[in-house]
Amino acid sequence: MAYLCSMSQFDRFGVPSQFRIEPNLLRKRLEALNKQYHPDFYTAGDAAAQPEVPSQNGLPDEMRNVAGTEEAENAEDRTIEHLLTRRGLLAEGERHLPESAFLQVVIDANEMLWEQLQAPDEEILAEWENKISELKKNNRHDMEGILDSYQEDIAAEEALLQVKAYYFRKKYLDRILDKIAALRNIAARL
Repeated sequence: MAYLCSMSQFDRFGVPSQFRIEPNLLRKRLEALNKQYHPDFYTAGDAAAQPEVPSQNGLPDEMRNVAGTEEAENAEDRTIEHLLTRRGLLAEGERHLPESAFLQVVIDANEMLWEQLQAPDEEILAEWENKISELKKNNRHDMEGILDSYQEDIAAEEALLQVKAYYFRKKYLDRILDKIAALRNIAARL
């Protein structure tokens, strides 16, 4: 799935504000807009007929960036941030305290990471990487239905609060996986 992350992009692409946009729809809109904005399209025409283009290379930069050059997961995170903020459910710099069972896993993982700083053990790191990856996979699986079916005009606040909890859990898990990867790189060099 393709993801969009700012309202101007939703508007410019002429697609609904959703967590997920069909790639074929996005590709078709991108091609049409590229044709509309590309300077070569207007070489034989009157200069006044050419639309004002923010970038001289055709499609405006922020639109070109959505077209697949970004990591999809990061784009999804920014899309979630945007849509939750737009609905007033997420404030800039907001911190979220996860439910106690999840918080305990995060605390345990951070303790393990602290212990592994001294002498990284590949087996322990691999075990925790698998555990955290599985949690992330389950976290994602639980949200698939909401992310797939979201429609801005009819989305219930309860569903969006579940997306918010998912978003913050994912951030915790991603940070832990990044730290594990860094420790595994250190362990490989020892």
